[in-house]
Amino acid sequence: MAAIERIIPLVSHLPPSIRDALGRRVRELVGLGLIALSGIAAAALMTWSVQDPSLSHATSRAIRNVLGYPGAIGADLLMQILGLGAIMLILPIAVWGWRMLTHRSFDREALRLGCWLLATVLAAGFASCFKHGGAWPLPTGLGGVVGDALVRAPAVVFGPAGLVVRYGDVDTLVQALADLEGQLTATVHAGSDDLEAARRILPVLEDRAGRLLWCGWPTGVEVASAMVHGGPWPATSAPTTTSVGTLAIDRWLRPVCYQDLPIALLPPELQP
Repeated sequence: MAAIERIIPLVSHLPPSIRDALGRRVRELVGLGLIALSGIAAAALMTWSVQDPSLSHATSRAIRNVLGYPGAIGADLLMQILGLGAIMLILPIAVWGWRMLTHRSFDREALRLGCWLLATVLAAGFASCFKHGGAWPLPTGLGGVVGDALVRAPAVVFGPAGLVVRYGDVDTLVQALADLEGQLTATVHAGSDDLEAARRILPVLEDRAGRLLWCGWPTGVEVASAMVHGGPWPATSAPTTTSVGTLAIDRWLRPVCYQDLPIALLPPELQP
């Protein structure tokens, strides 16, 4: 109420009962505004489509978002940054609006704001822990950029984690390898008695890695014609090329066809 009195000096001259009633009405209006704001944001997220125009996607298609162009832009930013964690960003706003509407007191505002932001980040990280299928239209995980960064933070700080998996038979091993994402390298440590098992897992590894090693460590990359430093996504964004070796030039080339051009107009390299 003190803030209202500073803005509208006339309020300070009103009777206390009227001032209290006016303060309650203002608090209720603010609560309704917060609930409405969270509802609008939720509607924009529920009607979000990756095909709508955004800051990273220009299109002339009709906008599907119920809030139009602003809703499409805002929803796309939230989904790319926080993914499904955007729900935690919106939900507390509605809860705070309800508390103001029902005249419940607020305390430890700074702590509440901090916990709100922390919970949003943790929710995005929790969503990124789940493997998404082909229906997810974004290159990031379910938690957006923030969630993916949070999930990968331990590997950045402490180094990559090692995981030892025991398998009972080769069929189980082949099934486990088929669930791996794209890698730069894959190493098979085996002996002469394991050639038959290696013959079964190598075709699977060929689809998962750009370089296969036998009883070695992928610490050195030689600049040679046979070198492949690449692999399927997400190991690299160009799985059909290599970034090291003589074939790396293909990474920066694209084919161009010159059909029925006069010889004089062809590039010098193509002229007889």
